[in-house]
Amino acid sequence: MSTIKTNKLVHTANGASEFTLPTADGSNGQYLKTNGSGGLSFGTITIPAGGKVGQLVTDIYEETGADRTTTSSVYLDTNLELDITPSASGSKILLIAFCNGSRVSNAGTNCVYNIQRTVGGSSDYLSGQNMGLAHTYSTNAVSLSMGMIDIQDNYGSTVNYKVRFRNYGNGAYVATGIRLATTSFFLAAEILA
Repeated sequence: MSTIKTNKLVHTANGASEFTLPTADGSNGQYLKTNGSGGLSFGTITIPAGGKVGQLVTDIYEETGADRTTTSSVYLDTNLELDITPSASGSKILLIAFCNGSRVSNAGTNCVYNIQRTVGGSSDYLSGQNMGLAHTYSTNAVSLSMGMIDIQDNYGSTVNYKVRFRNYGNGAYVATGIRLATTSFFLAAEILA
């Protein structure tokens, strides 16, 4: 087998393009880059300190028993639940939930969703006790998605998150949080500082 040695690559089919090759080999994992003037060199991809995903946790729940309903203003579980232990100080947790089958039986009430956070036995709701994402009156089932970012620094502690729902309005009417024979999804992603 013969060897061809060159220090330039020239392309002349559709115009003259000339590229000068680097004089030394690059390191493992590097790529070949151009300076925009025909000079080629080896470069290293750098990822900025912030914005990387540290870990990803998911929960998929299929309701096989019965509709999850309530007439109460007290939050109930949808059965979407997960735990994550932040691996770095200053991490934020991105939470995305997709609940399938939300509906209410009358215009006099709403079905409200929220995400409950529990750390070390202490619980609270990410959007406050009296707020959340509401599904207003519809006898048709709808799919509801929500996203929240937990900015509390819980480095080293296991954090439990639950998607919960309640009836917000007239307790004589029924709020359905999850319908029978539907699948719902919950995701938590640690975003490193």
